[in-house]
Amino acid sequence: MIGVLHTGAFEIFAQAGLYNTNDKLASDPEAGLSFLCLWLILSIMKYLGIDYGARNIGTAVSDAGGTLAFPHTIIPNDKKALAAILALIQKEQVGRIVMGDTRANNGVGNSITPEAERFADALFRESSIPVEFASESWSSYEAARYAPGDHHDDSVAAAIILQRFIDMNAQDTEISFDELE
Repeated sequence: MIGVLHTGAFEIFAQAGLYNTNDKLASDPEAGLSFLCLWLILSIMKYLGIDYGARNIGTAVSDAGGTLAFPHTIIPNDKKALAAILALIQKEQVGRIVMGDTRANNGVGNSITPEAERFADALFRESSIPVEFASESWSSYEAARYAPGDHHDDSVAAAIILQRFIDMNAQDTEISFDELE
């Protein structure tokens, strides 16, 4: 069998009794089908990327396989922002949220950090989807390289943050199906 499976799925499979380190897959024929169904669900999970700013919130959404990030929209950072992002999560069937960490490279927060963290907490409370933080260092600068003139697109910055997260985590979380045989 050829393919890739995220290691986090093995924890879920082990809890369900479908996988253990001795025989890899339980001998029950239905377990194999359950294993395949769960793998398919996990492998088509979309990500939402967020570039949180004082005036605007840039968003990006991955493809269904969670491998490529695409700029989506810019949402004004006002009282309607949380509802707009929750609607986006539902519409796009997002399974994971990645938000740019507003801290500097040395880990020190800035004026927007407390507000961004409160927003992430509210987003988790309302969506039940954990918000993971990823470095947003230089993402706005990199996004500006692709923008015409002086135009700054926060959704492009969100896509850069999300793509970095996907790329960095894909290296550590892939296991070949060949290891199951």
